[in-house]
Amino acid sequence: MITWLDARKNLESKLTTVYDAGEAQSIAKIIFIDYFQLTEANKRVDISEIPLFEMQLEDVTQRLLASEPLQYIIGSTWFYGLKLKVNASVLIPRPETEELVEWILENHSEKEIAVLDIGTGSGCIACALKFKKPEWNVSAFDISEAALITASKNAYRNNLDVDFFIGDVLKKDFVNAEKKYDIIVSNPPYIPRSDVHFMHANVLNFEPHLALFVENNNPLQFYIAIAQFAKQYLNSKGKIYVECHFENVEAVAKHFTHEGFENVETKKDLSGNWRFVCANLSS
Repeated sequence: MITWLDARKNLESKLTTVYDAGEAQSIAKIIFIDYFQLTEANKRVDISEIPLFEMQLEDVTQRLLASEPLQYIIGSTWFYGLKLKVNASVLIPRPETEELVEWILENHSEKEIAVLDIGTGSGCIACALKFKKPEWNVSAFDISEAALITASKNAYRNNLDVDFFIGDVLKKDFVNAEKKYDIIVSNPPYIPRSDVHFMHANVLNFEPHLALFVENNNPLQFYIAIAQFAKQYLNSKGKIYVECHFENVEAVAKHFTHEGFENVETKKDLSGNWRFVCANLSS
């Protein structure tokens, strides 16, 4: 007889070859509760009697040992109070991006405003803003159809009315760009390709490179395009918010100033790294 508890302890032991003991214990617990739907009440159950359980557990174990992110394996993650579907077509939302959402909410108490999220990925920013501000009109676009499918599912499963559409900010190619917005927000690709040597395998080998990297010789590529887009599609005194690589925050802020934006602000994340920029469109 192999109990739930035996199997979980065995998984923890195997994971300690890749993770520290505390993290291995946490991951094993999540796998059994979220993936296999087995709780403490089942800890004396003989898992050998559960059809295909041992085969599925071995598959999950090998995926974890290969550094596949836990969130992709269980198919979901939490972001700003929302349970969101994630898969290999979208980045796993980071805590820093929750801070970007928080900054927007702190700065805006208006009842009815229009918001656009550029490069929405999983839809985490758009969904979180709509969740906290149901009266806001929230739209979002992405270049990836697969990402938009995931984002749409996240809005649907959380009963959120977000307008998603396909678009490429670099090519100025939009299906639904006739609107004007009060807030434009983006967490675009910003990691220079030279940083690949410093990245963990769980990110480098599994998360979509399209949403991660920019060329070393053009690190502000997306911010330049976003600034041009914002000048055309922001309402008067509208505000732009972006997440950035810590090494480029000052350069992004200077570019926004050069493009005629006002009240340009920079902000650190909770880890103490410069991470965010916001600015107003001049009237």
